[in-house]
Amino acid sequence: MFCVAKQGADATALQAGLNWACGQGRANCAPIQPGGPCYKQNDLEALASYAYNDYYQKNFATGGSCGFNGTATTTTSDPSSGQCVFTGSSMAGGGTPAASAPSGLSPPSSFTPGIGSPSNTLIPLDGAESLVSSVWSAICAPLLALPLFFL
Repeated sequence: MFCVAKQGADATALQAGLNWACGQGRANCAPIQPGGPCYKQNDLEALASYAYNDYYQKNFATGGSCGFNGTATTTTSDPSSGQCVFTGSSMAGGGTPAASAPSGLSPPSSFTPGIGSPSNTLIPLDGAESLVSSVWSAICAPLLALPLFFL
């Protein structure tokens, strides 16, 4: 069983669910970062599907659901494709993993979106580090400060 984004789901709600799954939900979202095997630019449903499923596979045995405020559904069809292998896929050479949810973690059917409108980029709300954000910080942050030196 896989948890995927519903086709035609509201983009704002999908982005909020994606942010929750990659942040507080602790899904492994590295494969959907730019350069990752499951990254699909401008395909929010595909990105959310990967994150939703990773959360679901790790937490369904301990009460995690596939709700994400109505933006997700379960399917028996493996959504894996090419190098993008979803957690729980037989393409990964194993069965469905069983992992414990972190203590205090509520199921995603009750997540609360962050303040403001979600951006079109994949940046978890909890500031989780990724290779992309680390590189951005190292290169771009000093460049943004340059105009201050010339005042």
